[in-house]
Amino acid sequence: MNFNKDENDLIDNALKNREAFEKFVHLYYEEVLNYIYKRTLDRNVSEDLTEETFLKVFNNLHSFKRKCPLIFWILRIATNIVNNYYRKETRSRKLKEKLKNNSPTKNAENTTQEEYARKILYKHIKSLRPDYQAAIILKFFNNASNKEIAVVLNKTPSTAGKIVYRALEALKKDIEKSVPDLKILRLIYGDEKDEEG
Repeated sequence: MNFNKDENDLIDNALKNREAFEKFVHLYYEEVLNYIYKRTLDRNVSEDLTEETFLKVFNNLHSFKRKCPLIFWILRIATNIVNNYYRKETRSRKLKEKLKNNSPTKNAENTTQEEYARKILYKHIKSLRPDYQAAIILKFFNNASNKEIAVVLNKTPSTAGKIVYRALEALKKDIEKSVPDLKILRLIYGDEKDEEG
């Protein structure tokens, strides 16, 4: 989405009255919620963090400089809120234990191979550092360009491109290290991975 007159009017109206701001929230809520959900995989937490994001947007909309599309400014706020949530929780050890205890292999009989692969993929994305998680989700689930990712991560486009590349490499290594099933790897990467790996 390019920054345009309609977006400008939307912001101006949202700054003037609460009803217009509610319309503004309605327009962006699902996209922000989906983005946050892909970081947390917890619907309740995602809804809380989405509410927190829009509260922060409401309190800071006057400071938006209108140099980029509004959604990427909102996603930058959402990224910071998700990162702060994980920092506050200081639960990296607990999270790893929880992921082990809730391993998708226990429920694999009840799901298709594609669902199983998706669960594994999300599990591994969640194990990456926060900027890598955001970069992968924005690039491959939100179809964002490096320039748009740069806005969200507050980096230059070339740095954002490097982050995407490094995130993919880290994700690939992490998956290959812990997923011995070549069929699952082929579902994640496509058919290019041969039997010898």
